[in-house]
Amino acid sequence: MNLELTPELLTAWGEKWGKSYLAHLKPEERLAGLKPEQILAGLKPEQLDVLLESYLKQRQQRH
Repeated sequence: MNLELTPELLTAWGEKWGKSYLAHLKPEERLAGLKPEQILAGLKPEQLDVLLESYLKQRQQRH
């Protein structure tokens, strides 16, 4: 049996296995290795607002 490994087939396999692998990781593990700007780029504006509010509350409690 010959199987032609096309770029499209390899991409589809990579997406399938990548999603399966990532589904079992904790958020901290999924984000490890990413730069902060890469993490923030994936957030919606309302998520950024929540993150900023949480950060500011934590900062106020420390000072």
